[in-house]
Amino acid sequence: MRALLHRFGRRVAGFVRASGGNVALMTAATAPVVLGLAAVAVDEGTLYLERRQVQAATDLAAIMAAAEIDTAEAAARAVLRDQGLLARVSDGSETAGGDGEDPLAVVKGRYTADPTLTVEQRFVAGAEPANAVKVTFATTGTRHFSQRLFAPPRLSASAVASTEAHAAFSVGTRLLRLDGGIVNALLGGLTGSEIALDVMDYEALLDADVDLLTVLDTLALSLDLEAATYEDLLDTEIGINALATAIEAVPGLERGARNALSRLARQTAGADHGMFLLGDLVTLAPLADKQIGLRSPGLALKAGVLDLVQAAAVAAGGGHQLALDLGAGIPGLLEAQVELAIGEPPQNSAPFGVGEVGDTVHTAQTRLYVALKIGGEGVLRGLAVRLPIYLEVAHAQARLTDIACGSSGASATVAARPGVADLRVAGLDMHRFADFSSKPHFDDADIVRAPLIRVTGSARVAVEEQTATSLRFTAREIADGETKTVSTRDLVTSIASSLIEDLDLDVRILGLDLGLSGLVRLTVGNLLLAVAPAVDGVLNAVLDLLGVSVGQADVRVTGASCGQAVLVQ
Repeated sequence: MRALLHRFGRRVAGFVRASGGNVALMTAATAPVVLGLAAVAVDEGTLYLERRQVQAATDLAAIMAAAEIDTAEAAARAVLRDQGLLARVSDGSETAGGDGEDPLAVVKGRYTADPTLTVEQRFVAGAEPANAVKVTFATTGTRHFSQRLFAPPRLSASAVASTEAHAAFSVGTRLLRLDGGIVNALLGGLTGSEIALDVMDYEALLDADVDLLTVLDTLALSLDLEAATYEDLLDTEIGINALATAIEAVPGLERGARNALSRLARQTAGADHGMFLLGDLVTLAPLADKQIGLRSPGLALKAGVLDLVQAAAVAAGGGHQLALDLGAGIPGLLEAQVELAIGEPPQNSAPFGVGEVGDTVHTAQTRLYVALKIGGEGVLRGLAVRLPIYLEVAHAQARLTDIACGSSGASATVAARPGVADLRVAGLDMHRFADFSSKPHFDDADIVRAPLIRVTGSARVAVEEQTATSLRFTAREIADGETKTVSTRDLVTSIASSLIEDLDLDVRILGLDLGLSGLVRLTVGNLLLAVAPAVDGVLNAVLDLLGVSVGQADVRVTGASCGQAVLVQ
């Protein structure tokens, strides 16, 4: 028995000391752990690739949504569907990962590339006008081998893409008629110089168009600012002569226009108050921080050369009250005296501009007081009949409301509103004439004043338009530089006739009346109606040269550029 136990002990000890088969045992024990870790590693690798796929698809969806911002959500869904990340369910909705929830959120807003803002502050959801889209997408990841060990993770990605669409547009009155004497007097008064161009010179300027951005680039060279930005250039003050010289240097101008510009430059050199800020002539908000000479393709801010000259003269004359004597060379009138005041333009706005959706351009606010003298006839023979007319025309405004990009080119929509106008026959306290913060004080006008006869009167016509009119410019109309006009519904086509017809006359005759009051009233009315066309000619010529019109605004869109949508966050 003892021998048997001894042999058994020896065999147990041998078994314990034996090492054969240890690897197999260890493999059997650790295989489940190793396989589990391998499954997790493989799944994590595929999840990493899925995350990258989700982020790339979300980036692309944001770019397409920004490029088609009016239908941003539909564009984003189409991209994710094409990438196989969205699937329709029985009720027509779309899901990702089969969880029954809509995984896509598309938010339009406004992105500002301002380095002083944090990244999170640069995109403002819901801000208008929208120029950017934020797309957020979430889906359930796939675990191929470790689904029993871990729940599938939620994969999410977000991206912000923005696009910059610009248009070049302007508002004002396109000159249609010319009177050399009136134009010379007005431009000379605004610039403080003696201008003596003839009608042929003005016709040559009227027929010429030029790209204002090219003019600015030329000015930058002459001012040694070619390495600066457009904002630096617009903060520069120049004279009318410098502008005329820069326009003259632009290639392609006809000889007649170049000669007229050369004469204008000589005649305005050293003008008393012919200086103006370029920023009062043109606004370049989206190009402000760009180096001079660098701009988006397709942007050509075209303008009539005479329009540019008159806008610059208005900017130079702003803040001055001018007295002009238009002389007696106007048929039917013995005398025409004009008092003119131009209000400060709205901040960061000018008649010409390159802008984004939401930007505006304005004309100047203008006050005119025109004192006209007419020779008396009939019972008033030998007496002077006076007609004092006050006009105030507020800013006309054009606001860029849409830029649409298509295969045939870019189109643009502008909402334009003519300036509200106040027209009166009245006597005026000139102390408040140039103060645009308050209305002048009006009295009855002295129309005839003689020892025995006195005729006074007053009239008022208001031209108002509370709502803007949308004007759409097609790609072809933009290329052609077509001008479109918006008018008030109660447009005054004849200023003088409208006022004269409403004129309330008070006739006082010293001594015996003998029924003369009615005859005097009739004679005055007939005299004034007879010269109404001449009066309209004076008023319209002056207003045209100031870039404004009663109850009308002319709008041009001369360039549009649709920039590519790019990721910004």
